[in-house]
Order: sequence, then structure tokens, then C-alpha cells
Amino acid sequence: MSRSRHVLRCPGCAAPVADSLRQCPYCSRPVRPDALGAGVTLTGPGQVVVHDAHVVVGADAGEARACPFCGATTPAADKRCAHCGAKLVIETMYLRRLVIEKGGSMTIHAGAKVIIGRPGPAPKLTQAAKAGDLQKVKERLDAGDELDATDLALKTPLLLSLEAGAVEVARYLLAMGANVADASAEGLTPLHVAAARGLDAVVDALLAEGADANAKTKDRRTPADDAERAGHAALAERLRARTKGKRRS
Repeated sequence: MSRSRHVLRCPGCAAPVADSLRQCPYCSRPVRPDALGAGVTLTGPGQVVVHDAHVVVGADAGEARACPFCGATTPAADKRCAHCGAKLVIETMYLRRLVIEKGGSMTIHAGAKVIIGRPGPAPKLTQAAKAGDLQKVKERLDAGDELDATDLALKTPLLLSLEAGAVEVARYLLAMGANVADASAEGLTPLHVAAARGLDAVVDALLAEGADANAKTKDRRTPADDAERAGHAALAERLRARTKGKRRS
């Protein structure tokens, strides 16, 4: 059986990207599921099915491509462009579920990795997110810290950045594919926090990534409840209207 070969790339600038990204960090173009190619589909946030296809993570040592920033020809296996120093390879796929069916396969090249399930703690990343330090967050991710790491209260960097009011950090983590559904030990989700802070644009971004507007904390509070308690009545009503619409459908 012949199989198609797919290196996951941005549909705009052709930079290699992981499937869980929602926005290319090079050209900012949205990375859609159809960019993964025929035979590779997303069935949910961070959930991938491979049908009769061969998916490649990382790069072959012999491959070369143009740097998305300066255009210089650079070996694809290099992490940074030798000409301008830009980071070239995003080589980790953060997945919640991976299914390979009917002869499909995956190759993980040297230096690349696939993480399935909840990653282990990475205190330095969670601390940087809690401090709202965008540069430090980028450095920790470049150093290999896990995107959806948790602190002892099971709070992810995304949730911690929103608690700190660090919207720029939260947007960056979303663009890098942070899981919007992970809840803390108390059942708090990023949507709860964004709603309580009245961050309408962040709420919309989270909902676009599949956040559940009806998610409940351990004491049964929804994001709409938290928005209303904080005095954001219009946002609370909008969230409730969304959950009603889902129930009708």
C-alpha cells in the first residue's frame, strides 16, 4: 500500500509547525486542519487521526528549505537559521489523542518528540506565566518546557497568565496550541478566569479554540456565573446564550 507523506507546514510560509498550533509563529497565518494534508485530520483540540498517511515530525538531516524570515537556504534539521539566527523548527507535537488507522504511520526524527496526555510539571514555565513575563515564557518553551505543564494546583501556564492579567502571554500560549480545556484542581478553566476578568476578546479566542462555555467548577460555577459575579453582565448573558444555543442544537 502506498502512503502519502506529510511534513506539517504552515499553509502561508511553509515553515514547519506542530499540528496543535492554531497560528503560525512566523507569519501569524491560522493553521487549519486541512493544512495537515489528505489522510490526516483533527477530531478535536489536540486530537489527531492518521488514515493511510505517513506523518513526519521533525526534519530529515538532508532536507533544506528557505528560512521564513530571511530567505537563506538552511538545512531543515537545524534549529536556527545560520544566516539570521531565527528559530526554524517547532519539533514537538502536543497531543491529547493520536489514532493511526489502516496502514497510516508516523516518523519522529532525531530531536523531535510527540507528547500524549498531560505533560509533567515544569515549574519554571508556570512561574514565568504567573509573572506575566512573555520573554521568559518564550525562553522556557524554547528550552523544552511543556506547554500544558501544571503547578501543584493543576493550573496550566495559560490559566496562570490569565489570573495574572497577562493577556499578551495568554495570547502567545494560545497561538502555540495551549489546551483550553484543562481545569485546575478546583475545576477552574481559562474561560472561567477570562470571564471573571471581563476579557471579552480573550473569551472569544478561547471559545474559538473549543473552550466549553458550560464547564463547571467543583462548586458548580460556570464561566457565565463568574462573569456575572464580577459585574460583567453583558458578557455573562452572551455566554449563557451560547450554552442555550448548544442545548437547542
